[in-house]
Amino acid sequence: MFFKRIKIFISLLFSLALSYLIINFSLILPKTKSVPNFLKTFTQLNLNNSNLPKTTSKPISFNGVPFSTPIPTHKIINTLFPTKKIIKKTPTPYKRPTLKPTIKILSSPTPTPTEQAIGIQRPGTNIDETLKTISKKTCVPSALFKAIGINESGGRLSKLSKNEFILFNRYNWWNEKTTSLTQVCYGIAYNHHTGLVPPNSQYANQRCMGAETFSTDIFSLGFLSISQSEEDAYKERVKGIMRVDNIDRRVIFDTLMIAGLHYKNISTYRGDECENWEAKYIAKTACKYHGKCYYNWAGRSGDYCQETCDYYNQLTTGEKADCNNVSSRYFVDNGNDGFCTFK
Repeated sequence: MFFKRIKIFISLLFSLALSYLIINFSLILPKTKSVPNFLKTFTQLNLNNSNLPKTTSKPISFNGVPFSTPIPTHKIINTLFPTKKIIKKTPTPYKRPTLKPTIKILSSPTPTPTEQAIGIQRPGTNIDETLKTISKKTCVPSALFKAIGINESGGRLSKLSKNEFILFNRYNWWNEKTTSLTQVCYGIAYNHHTGLVPPNSQYANQRCMGAETFSTDIFSLGFLSISQSEEDAYKERVKGIMRVDNIDRRVIFDTLMIAGLHYKNISTYRGDECENWEAKYIAKTACKYHGKCYYNWAGRSGDYCQETCDYYNQLTTGEKADCNNVSSRYFVDNGNDGFCTFK
């Protein structure tokens, strides 16, 4: 009887222990085998620990943007170190001022026409022969043509051979079948500012070396860099003087005649002296033709007015001009006011 009671007591104790183990074990084990649920249960158990301080969890963020929010990858803005915009400064090359389409022609004596109509082959086989006629007709010193020619084409007019001069002094020479591209370039029958041969010429749109690509394109052609607007301004007068139907600044005689009328106009000199000019009129012509006295482009800098006056004195066969500091002596702002205004 005693052993029977002990057996019942042990069974009861075993049942109670088993029940206790089952109850406590169910609290530890997750309800499912899902890893996320297990981690969640584990986190809840730790957070619910009464020994830990109560906190409110927030998403971790950077610059106000939570990690849970995708950061766009197409546009990233650095708010901590804003990039300073760097403006690259490049030196502005000097550009010859663009002449107005209409050039104001001041009152001056109209040259008398030539005794006979000038043919396709213009007069002269060298620069000196040609200038004898041009200088008389325009009343501009021969030395001034040559001085400006040095600045505009390196004095090439005075260096041409007889055959070269005759070719370049013939109307429409740039379209003759025997004319080469080399001759078109050497005769400066291309746009000085782009280097391109004009559309109305052989070798149209081909490029010659030596173009002033840094300057304003005013479509200059020929040995004296006569612009389209300058030719248009004097075309009818030149045609009347020469008694021809067509002229072109690519022809030596024609470009000198246009230049002569233009030089006389812009010089403001209205006297009768055609070979010996005062320095102030030489400088005025240079300043107005170039647009200003001082220049700084393509690695070159200088005083166009002073240089022209100095070249004039080197080349003249007449009286020498007083070329001492012509820019500062004669002009407002040394000839750089944009108008070449006399003091």
